Amino acid sequence: MTEAADAAVLLRYAWLPKRVPGGDAEYTRLVNRYLGERDFQETCEAIASGLGLFIVTVDPQAGIVAFAEGGSPFALTLGDYSKRASGSDALWVVHGLAFVAAARLCFPQPAHLDAVDRQPRVSVADVDEYVRRLCARLDEEHRDQDIDPPADQPALERTWRAYQRRREVGRTGDARAHQASTQRIAEKTLEWLADHGCLRPVPGVDGTFWATARFRVIVRELAGNEFYADVLAATGAEGGAGDHAAAAT
Repeated sequence: MTEAADAAVLLRYAWLPKRVPGGDAEYTRLVNRYLGERDFQETCEAIASGLGLFIVTVDPQAGIVAFAEGGSPFALTLGDYSKRASGSDALWVVHGLAFVAAARLCFPQPAHLDAVDRQPRVSVADVDEYVRRLCARLDEEHRDQDIDPPADQPALERTWRAYQRRREVGRTGDARAHQASTQRIAEKTLEWLADHGCLRPVPGVDGTFWATARFRVIVRELAGNEFYADVLAATGAEGGAGDHAAAAT
């Protein structure tokens, strides 16, 4: 197989997120080649660039992790996510808050992002409880401020207010209310992360997931995001608030 063909196969693995090098001889070979051959790295990066992709890392545990740049045919749009979550674009920010909460619970300390042997886990109830606690704290801190969005820009509603407006659980017999409940939003967010190789279900424990090496790598990259940094700052005084859900096993 030529170098270019090998590079293309490795990049294909980036879009097979549930596959990992362990147990896959071909994947392992390509990861080792990438890590050991500079010329092969450059070929992979050149092909990725042409496809509108950015290689985040190639890791013996997580495999290859790549992000699609804006305009790439591989880019995930909010509409794509909304369809998977059975919701509307208006819910994306609420799902985003649940995503960041899951990351914070699994990796509450910066050192955890480099702890390759650590196996944190998170549950739907953990995420919902954590976000509600965060919302309450933000309400308290901003109680004397005007936090309502402009009347002509309702999309600017503060993220935590959008979460608070929703019921914790849906009303019995009301399917639409159930889909928009905060626990269902947390559940769908964790399911989406599992579909993309970031989490895997804990056998026999409904609504509970192990974090994968892929999730650790992605969160490590996300740690510089302004929204994620805001959540860390807002919850910093809680210390190990997420440790009960993120304890290594």
